[in-house]
Amino acid sequence: MKGRVCQNYLVTRHSFPYSKSTKFGLFLLISPISRTIIVVFLALVTAAGIGAVLWKSGKLETQLLEPASTASLVPHKAIYSVALYSTRNTSQISNIGGQMFYAIRKSCEGWITQNRFNLVYEYPDSPAMRLLSDFSNVESADGETLQFITRRRRDGELFEELRGEALQKDKRVVFSMPEGEAQDIPAQAIFPIAHTKSVIDAAKSGKKIVSSVLFDGSDINGAVEINTIIAGQATPTEKSAYIREEFKESPLIKGNAWKLRMAFFPMADEDSPQSDYEMTALLYENGVISHMIIDYDDFSIEQKLMALEPLEADQCGGGANAGSRTE
Repeated sequence: MKGRVCQNYLVTRHSFPYSKSTKFGLFLLISPISRTIIVVFLALVTAAGIGAVLWKSGKLETQLLEPASTASLVPHKAIYSVALYSTRNTSQISNIGGQMFYAIRKSCEGWITQNRFNLVYEYPDSPAMRLLSDFSNVESADGETLQFITRRRRDGELFEELRGEALQKDKRVVFSMPEGEAQDIPAQAIFPIAHTKSVIDAAKSGKKIVSSVLFDGSDINGAVEINTIIAGQATPTEKSAYIREEFKESPLIKGNAWKLRMAFFPMADEDSPQSDYEMTALLYENGVISHMIIDYDDFSIEQKLMALEPLEADQCGGGANAGSRTE
């Protein structure tokens, strides 16, 4: 599994700073926390016991996902603890800790999602670093349009900001920041909410392997290919293992849930047979994720659900400008 310079949805994508000692020495790469978590939240993930490496679509059954879906997502907000889960001998990180806030709201125009990460990275031979990452998306109800804002701050200083809009009909993304930047997106690419719904649909229908291409606006590198293994429906014992006592009776976690394993491949590096990173997650049929582990080359991160509340649907106000609320 290769390191990626790079963002939770099922997946949204996460990004963590990680060391790539074999290629870059002690140079620390800052990965968009959203690509892994916004693509983890809105993109998703498997239970232990399914192979470590998921190969690209040529070696897995390929199924292109379409925006149309019968899955019913529930507006909610959640807080997750983020902590270092394991390290390998080559890791240059001694600890990672913090929180991730996630919210999904229904507006008249579509879906509004927000991810906010506040993480501290500790290193054995250099000062600790705080990384704040904010991701806001507005995805139209028909899956045709995605507006996005991404901001990342390192020790309080803004070092990356992206704003733009992607249109399915044009297969094109146009950035307002950086101004003048534009990219084509793959013909088969879909947006985060459409991707989450499609994975839930696949799980409900009994499919075991799904391959898709996701664009979420979380970083300048564009779309990623995601191979997902659906490892089966979680048992009541497996579900309760990741639910805190205070909200075990919440209707948000009463439905069916599936164990997922996801592998992420950059579309810009189509010749590579190995994933940038992989994720394991427990995904409920309403879009709630109760637990997640993100595996990089040198270390793994665990996200645990700490707080969960339902949100009311928007009464047709705000909508498309909601993304600008993230400051």
